[in-house]
Amino acid sequence: MFPKIKQNYIDKGLVRYRFVNVPLRSIHPLAQKAAEAAMCAGEQGNFWEMHDKLFQEQSKWVKASFPLDMFSDFASEIGLDVGRFKACLKSGDTAWQINADLKEAVQRGVRATPTFFINGRKLEGAYPFEVFQQVIEAELKK
Repeated sequence: MFPKIKQNYIDKGLVRYRFVNVPLRSIHPLAQKAAEAAMCAGEQGNFWEMHDKLFQEQSKWVKASFPLDMFSDFASEIGLDVGRFKACLKSGDTAWQINADLKEAVQRGVRATPTFFINGRKLEGAYPFEVFQQVIEAELKK
């Protein structure tokens, strides 16, 4: 769904997309560190690559004895400076942004992931492209 939204709306400048971290810590104890890993990758211009890798490999790292080592392996796979990535992840320097994102999500009433806001209209859950297209088109006509 996202690639179609990106191609049809974001890349054309019709829609602004903003990602907000909402690590579900209560059910995924490693979610915070995974979010930090994505943000650390973002410091090297590879947020989405790490984000996608983390979701693709989630079934592996949630059960790993040393998930931070696995995150470093992912960093290597996507071409990051692994030393810089590890230093960022160890420092916790990106935790403040994730905590700020989480606070914003709570304030906006986010209770599920994914949750989308389209001009303030909340859509909770995963929907096919056509649902987003209908809402976006209606908003663009306003």
